Amino acid sequence: IGSFFRNLAAAMVLIKERNLLEESIQISDGAVKNMKKIEDELYAVEVEFSKEKCYGLEVSCEDIAGNRSVKKVKPFLIDKTKPQIKFSQQENGYTCGFVKGTIQVKDRNVPFNTLPNKMSLGRNRTYRLYWTKKDDSYYANYVLKQDGQYQPSLTVEDLSGNITEKRVKPFVIDTKSPGIQILGVKNHMATNQKVVAPIVQITDEHIDKRRLLVSLSGAKQGNIQKWQVQRKIHIDNLKQDDIYTLRVKAYDKANNLAQRQVVFSINRKGSTYHLSAEASKLEGAYLKSVS
Repeated sequence: IGSFFRNLAAAMVLIKERNLLEESIQISDGAVKNMKKIEDELYAVEVEFSKEKCYGLEVSCEDIAGNRSVKKVKPFLIDKTKPQIKFSQQENGYTCGFVKGTIQVKDRNVPFNTLPNKMSLGRNRTYRLYWTKKDDSYYANYVLKQDGQYQPSLTVEDLSGNITEKRVKPFVIDTKSPGIQILGVKNHMATNQKVVAPIVQITDEHIDKRRLLVSLSGAKQGNIQKWQVQRKIHIDNLKQDDIYTLRVKAYDKANNLAQRQVVFSINRKGSTYHLSAEASKLEGAYLKSVS
């Protein structure tokens, strides 16, 4: 094939002959749309091409003396169809693991050596592609492992200049659990300070606020308070002596979980004790022996 076109609809054939036999003009491919004499020795024939296909145009004619001329044009292709690009991907949205995908490119007029060797991932990042051919399509696989936001995209152009750009919806790989920071108290801390006001701070770029839970309970008081949605919590001064348990549970949108528990006691009026369930059974009892 000599040339590729995506917009060619007609061609003009010029025949120069003083004694042309007009009815002898033959066009082997395409349809004659119009023919007219524009000068004494010059004829113009407009040939229309309505289908997407490969054309082998041949023009022949005779003069009134029987002299015959034949002109062949190198075959050319009219292709108005854009290449097809399909992404097949396991994950969308947020994921805590790697992402595997396959790209399929289908177009009969995209040579192997014109396929792009890199795919854009967004944010000025690219991924090297290695293509294979199967049946009438090309395939390339990719694996993305590093944390970050991605939007794979690919642009393919065929020999006729038809261009297709395909983008995947943005998604995030996040393998890190949320960070939990508790200030003002420490695990197994006993204090008689006048002011004990813990601060809880949860950090994660992709935190799922709907699944944040902070709870405070006391051995004597039971459940004291729960907080949801908030990423930073200032707990009011705890005035009552008790053994407190502060629990924090946080998920991010990629389903990474972080949990932390701090147990501390406030002893402003003397030591604070808490009997376990087994020890509570012995309270007030008389025993022969203790093992």
